[in-house]
Amino acid sequence: MQRKSMIMKRICSCLGAVALVFSLTACSTTGPDDEKVIIVEKEEEQLVYKLTVASVGDVVKTERIKCTYQQMKDQDVSFALNGRRVTKVYVKEGDMVKKGQLLAELGSEDIRNQMDDLEYQIARNKMLLEHSQINEDNNISLLWANLLYYRMGSENSVKSQVANMQQSGRYYREDLQDKIGFDEQQLESLQKTVKQSSVYANMDGTVSFVKENLEGSTSEKDEVVISVIDNTDCLFTVEGVEYADRFEADDLLNMDVISGTGTGAYVLKPAHMEQWKEKLLFSIVEQPEGISPEVGAMGYMAIVVDKVENAICLPLEAIHTAEDKRYVYVLDDDGNRQLLWIETGLEGDTSVQVLSGLSEGDKVILR
Repeated sequence: MQRKSMIMKRICSCLGAVALVFSLTACSTTGPDDEKVIIVEKEEEQLVYKLTVASVGDVVKTERIKCTYQQMKDQDVSFALNGRRVTKVYVKEGDMVKKGQLLAELGSEDIRNQMDDLEYQIARNKMLLEHSQINEDNNISLLWANLLYYRMGSENSVKSQVANMQQSGRYYREDLQDKIGFDEQQLESLQKTVKQSSVYANMDGTVSFVKENLEGSTSEKDEVVISVIDNTDCLFTVEGVEYADRFEADDLLNMDVISGTGTGAYVLKPAHMEQWKEKLLFSIVEQPEGISPEVGAMGYMAIVVDKVENAICLPLEAIHTAEDKRYVYVLDDDGNRQLLWIETGLEGDTSVQVLSGLSEGDKVILR
């Protein structure tokens, strides 16, 4: 009986050990990552705003206007005759020319031949006219001499012959004078045509344009075929006289050339304001060292088109718009963002005038 009791104790001890093993094995099925899971409560994000202050200052609105470097003197050359062949062009683009220099001409050989013929006819008829009177005077003298010395005819017959001779001479000379007058008119017309067949430079300058394939082409009346510019007298010009009242004679203006030779920053001042009609003119006060603009160089000048002084103002980026109404964001006492409606005036290049809704020193959210 005692032996049986000891056996049962040993069996129970073994079963307990097995149960412990199974218990440990069952716990080991949980993954190692699951053993390291930590739950952390999410914290609320704190927003940080950049602020700006409503301050008193000037609100300035500018506008960029285009400036072009142009010559003040130029000449557009055209022929006054239509349908004639251009026989000779004496210049090309870039050539320097002098005032009075022949630039191009139309064919006029046939016209010059006609002029030669007319000049001959005029000279011949003038000579005949002069000799006609001399011959008439000689013939009349001969009639009277024959009557006086040789008793040839009677006085009445001589008088009749003289009258007929004078009448014929007068008619003859009138015909010659008519021919001379007509030929002189024809000659003058041809001379004008020859003059119009040639074009000349009316100033010293540089040839800036020659029509392509001009030599050998047919002329079209008043068509520009050659242009000459005086590039020694150039100014920056602005199209649009509506800006004229924005300038004073002693203004100094900043302008940036962005195209053409001579790019860079310039300082200009108004020039020849009495001539401001279709264009505004500006001369160079300062320019980049060692650089000169060429004709056609283009840049932009900033001019003040509106300005409000001593106004409460805010930077442009601080102001928002909704349905044509303006508003800003401000912070309340608890640091929360709040919308505030305001009334604005002039909107400048970098700031906006505040008419109501804010006072000097008020802080608004910039972004």
